[in-house]
This record gives sequence, structure tokens and C-alpha cells, in this order.
Amino acid sequence: AGNYNQYRHFKVLMDYCNKMSTILSGGTHIASAAVLYHAENEWCGGESMKLQLPAQVLYDAHIDYDIVPMDYLTDGAQVCDGKLIINGERFPCLVVPYAEIMPLELIELIVRLADAGLKVFFVDGFPTASDRGELPENLFEKNFESIPLMELPERIKALKMTDISFSYGVPYLRHFHCVRDTGHYFMFFNED
Repeated sequence: AGNYNQYRHFKVLMDYCNKMSTILSGGTHIASAAVLYHAENEWCGGESMKLQLPAQVLYDAHIDYDIVPMDYLTDGAQVCDGKLIINGERFPCLVVPYAEIMPLELIELIVRLADAGLKVFFVDGFPTASDRGELPENLFEKNFESIPLMELPERIKALKMTDISFSYGVPYLRHFHCVRDTGHYFMFFNED
């Protein structure tokens, strides 16, 4: 035990960490949105928004999300019943941070996903060009919404895409929802 006077209490903390790790491991995360990672958009040049902005707005509004890189979309992502499916996880919508220029391959993929029934939100506007040139004017007329950043959480909530809601403001309460075996597990954490 040495001379550390809190040694006995350390076991209590580690027992708790072990229990939480067991409960939260091996399940399927239930998220309300997939947020597109912005790297490829940034590499194309032009003005682009970092994913941290929509991520923070969603986080503060208690809308859980996963960050999804372009590779995840190109490597087998599909749409079933209006939800984006990646590695067994289902997302009711895709949030695309603003980018003036996007890779043409990514734009074409997002169009196919939206045509298959996925709800796609472009934050603060649509791209005006691809890495290969101009885009058709009417490309984003159907199946897409351009949402101002600060209105994004309310739009997602209005479409009932969230699985957890709070009846009053709790700005520092965080949550995590996963399904494992036949059970639903919820973790709530107060950051305040």
C-alpha cells in the first residue's frame, strides 16, 4: 500500500470505472446526427466551416452526434428507411458544415444519399463549386435544406430526430445512449 493515504479510496474509483467501461462497451451508439468531417472541403480551397461549430451547437442543445469522415460515406454507407447506416449505426440526418468548394465525388455521394431518402442539412449555405468547377444551379433545389447554424438544433428537434429531450434547460448535462444485447443504456453526466 505504500504511503499513499488515499489508497483505499482509489479502489472505489477503479471499481466504478471498470463497471462503467463494461456497461458502455460493445454496444451500438444511438446518435441523432452524423456531422461531416470538414478536411476534404478545406483542402479544396475557398471558404469553409470547421465541424467544431455545428458540433458545439448540437452538443449544447443535447443532440448527440458522431463525426463522419468522407471515407465512411464512400466505403459502404447506405440509406435504409431514411436513415444513414454506417457500420451498423443509424443516423437520421447528415449535417454538412458550410464549404464554398467541395470535392465533386463527395457532392455526388451526398446527392445519391439524399435521393435515397436521407435528410441532409447544409449549414449556412450550399457549395457554389466543386474541385472540378462550377455546379449546376438547381443541384440543391430538392432533397436538401440550407439551415443557419444557430437554427440547426431546433430544426432537428422539430423533425423529431432526437431520442432524448429535456423539459427544461440543463446546459451542462451530457448524455450517451447505446443499445447492447436487448437493453438500452443511458449515461448522464453533469459537467457543472
